[in-house]
Amino acid sequence: SPDLIISAGTAGGYADRGAQIGDVYLSKGIVYHDRRIPLSSFYEAYGHGNYQTLDVSLIAEELNLKMGIISTGNSMTISDLDQEQLQRSGAVAKEMEVAAIAEVCALYKTPILAVKAITNIADRNAKPGELFWKNLNMARDSLSAKLPLVLKAILGKKIESLAKTKKNHSPNTPSIMSRLEKGS
Repeated sequence: SPDLIISAGTAGGYADRGAQIGDVYLSKGIVYHDRRIPLSSFYEAYGHGNYQTLDVSLIAEELNLKMGIISTGNSMTISDLDQEQLQRSGAVAKEMEVAAIAEVCALYKTPILAVKAITNIADRNAKPGELFWKNLNMARDSLSAKLPLVLKAILGKKIESLAKTKKNHSPNTPSIMSRLEKGS
């Protein structure tokens, strides 16, 4: 079983929460914004999801990357009800797959991290498809520049040590790579 799942890709961002075209976000939570199951409060909460992600706040600080909640839905466009849910969740970006991946990761108790580059501003009245294609190359270039830095910051460290304060980080703890090399 993997030590970590990383979902890297693109997303629409929210300017009112600081997103700009080409920004790269690291997740600090993952939710759904259009999965509604109005049977009871349990099913409603289950439908919205609320998946924790690997705490990489130190990495974000070190690499000067933004962090935020990433929301998943089935469409590039959103309804008024979807927009209300996005507002309540505090999501900084919306995309179409990571909550499903996070749900499976939760079932298998595998940490997840989303790394998303912003292709379009989702809280403005614009055509998201047109903006996606217009800005895809810029977002891809941003992601291509930042993702290797994120991977370099993660590789060689124990998952448990990534969220610890700099003072508590011990360079002598066995890394993920050393455990893989030993076959443990």
